[in-house]
Amino acid sequence: MIFGPGETRAFSFFGEVRAVERAVFAGVVAVGAAAAAFDLRAGRVPNWVVLVGALGGLALQAVMGGWRGLMKAALGALAGFGLLFLPAARGWVGGGDCKLLAALGALLGPRDVLLAFLYGSAAGGIGAVLALGSGRLRDLIAALIVAAGGGKPALPAAGKKVPYAPFLALGGVLAAAGRWW
Repeated sequence: MIFGPGETRAFSFFGEVRAVERAVFAGVVAVGAAAAAFDLRAGRVPNWVVLVGALGGLALQAVMGGWRGLMKAALGALAGFGLLFLPAARGWVGGGDCKLLAALGALLGPRDVLLAFLYGSAAGGIGAVLALGSGRLRDLIAALIVAAGGGKPALPAAGKKVPYAPFLALGGVLAAAGRWW
């Protein structure tokens, strides 16, 4: 089967998937997983994780879409940063969460970063309700972290902030996977 110039496609469970969509999905998973792991373990998202994600998103979109792709990535990063700027300024979320959403925006673009934010917020709300309803959830998450990588996780005590990066990462993965449906 012949496709347009420079366009490669694969077939998956979800049907036909273009190479750029696979690359975006891989980038979102990698950046999201790293940010979630750091946030769960240390209670913060390192700048180098979001910088790699943002630069990777800008480069990927520029290579795949030229100037138009670069503009899409830049607008996505601005949209992602803008969505969490006020909550971060008020101390409701961490600055790393704000920068993570900007990096996801560079990978996903402005439309899909909004979806990632909405999915991540919904997941975070459900997680908060579950955390409030069950003290055992905290113990379960801590046990999973210790089992996965060892060490003591930095999970908040009652009344403290809950790591938000895992929920934003999940929202990003759902938004990126939504391109295939």
